[in-house]
Amino acid sequence: MFASHPEADAMPTASPTACPALSRRSRSARLAGWLLAGGILLSGHVVAAEAFQSIESIRAAAQAFLDAQFGQNAHTHYNLDGIDPRLQLKPCTQPLGVTNAQSNGTGGRITLKVSCAGDAPWRIYVPVTIRQMMPALVLTRPMAAGTVIAASDLSTREINVNQPGLTYLTDPQTAIGQTVIHPMQAGQLLTQQDLGIAQLIKRGDQVTLVAEEGGVQVSAQGIAQGNGGAGQRITVKNSRSGDLIQGIVVDAHTVKIP
Repeated sequence: MFASHPEADAMPTASPTACPALSRRSRSARLAGWLLAGGILLSGHVVAAEAFQSIESIRAAAQAFLDAQFGQNAHTHYNLDGIDPRLQLKPCTQPLGVTNAQSNGTGGRITLKVSCAGDAPWRIYVPVTIRQMMPALVLTRPMAAGTVIAASDLSTREINVNQPGLTYLTDPQTAIGQTVIHPMQAGQLLTQQDLGIAQLIKRGDQVTLVAEEGGVQVSAQGIAQGNGGAGQRITVKNSRSGDLIQGIVVDAHTVKIP
């Protein structure tokens, strides 16, 4: 025979209204259980558990990868184009992984793979546009075809150098002394296709033919048979012999026989 426990025998069996203190404790216990089922109870406050992976965390992981891969500076800008704000991905229990999944070959657009290798793995693909801004040469005034470019005719403007098919010049020395081959407007971007070599010698000009052999330089007078700029090959007629000689334009008065 078991002895009865005095406290157990004394346990009240009345309705909640018969024992208000016990009823309050029971309701508090049930309330705490409900709160804990939906979050974490800390210091009297409920902190709701993250239901889904935040879009901000995905964007931050992709941005950190881009900064590490391509550098972080004021001239490089990234647009993460394809993160759907309605995504409902399970929270990752590990740091997100980011890799370069695809490039279109121009450097202006790539696709990143953002993935989770945690308890509930997932992966998404995020297209990214990269804009790299660099100063390029532009004209400071309108120019007619054939106008020779001077240093004062040039300025710079920042452009996105990752645009497909874009050509541009950045060094003024590549343009100074050249001519524009068609009419151009002030502020227009200057490209190599806009330039032609300035014609230093014109057909009919008197020029000096110069040749060197064995350390000895020989010169003769001639008449240019065509137009030519520095480094271009033209034909010159020797004034004394009448021979036609090919030479390379050195300046407005000299043609060197190679």
